[in-house]
Amino acid sequence: MSTANIKSPAELFDDFIKLEWQDIFRKEVDVFLPNGSRYVPNSGSQGVSLLRKNVNAFDEAIRLWSGPTDEPENSTEGYDRIVDQAGIQYTWEWFLIDESRPWSSAVPALVRERIEADLARRDKNALVRAKAAAAEAHRLAEEEDSRTIALMNAKRADEGKPPLTQEQTAVVLEGRRERRAEKA
Repeated sequence: MSTANIKSPAELFDDFIKLEWQDIFRKEVDVFLPNGSRYVPNSGSQGVSLLRKNVNAFDEAIRLWSGPTDEPENSTEGYDRIVDQAGIQYTWEWFLIDESRPWSSAVPALVRERIEADLARRDKNALVRAKAAAAEAHRLAEEEDSRTIALMNAKRADEGKPPLTQEQTAVVLEGRRERRAEKA
């Protein structure tokens, strides 16, 4: 086989990022913008610099993570959106250091260490945000349940009937929980 056909790690990562990474968001994983439309990383002025045509993705990734601090010079909302909704394993950083990828061994140790630490931190933060969102959703559901029971009891009082018993209240609440679970 001719050595002219063998691609460097930088070329392999650049090909992956520009030819395959975006398709993962189109076909495999659901990440959404606040307006409900599908998020797909782009190369626009506010987008992912690695996707720009005049940039080698590998070289740019190494440059971003080789700075004087342990974080890249900038981060986008898309990065947090990916981590929160799909997981760290869909970020370009994950793919850069994924040891099953042919370019992984070319990543400098300092860059690898920085990315691993950042991904661990972001993963932890995403878990904290998810737990807070779940707790808030639970609180709102309980408030709605309480309002519903109060409305039912008010209607029963208007009709001259006694309020719901504990058993009846439990049945109503269970039905509401089941309907919420079906929607989720």
